[in-house]
Amino acid sequence: MYSKWKNSAIGMSRKLSSYLKHGRLGEVIALIQVLAYHRNTSRSEDGFRKELCYAPVSATSWIEVAKNHPELYRVRLKECGVD
Repeated sequence: MYSKWKNSAIGMSRKLSSYLKHGRLGEVIALIQVLAYHRNTSRSEDGFRKELCYAPVSATSWIEVAKNHPELYRVRLKECGVD
């Protein structure tokens, strides 16, 4: 069993990478592919599910996967929800 926290070399605690979640790396790559190979580089949750034909296993939604990786994705918030 993995601990949520791991000691670094200098004795400080840090959170483990979200890339270590089961299925996460493949899902991050899938999002990159969907957004890179189409003229429309923006998708809603329904758009991701329709394009990818499945829901993510490492998070409750594709938008959550994107939010957890701000180094790759920018999630725009609309008035009533997430775009």
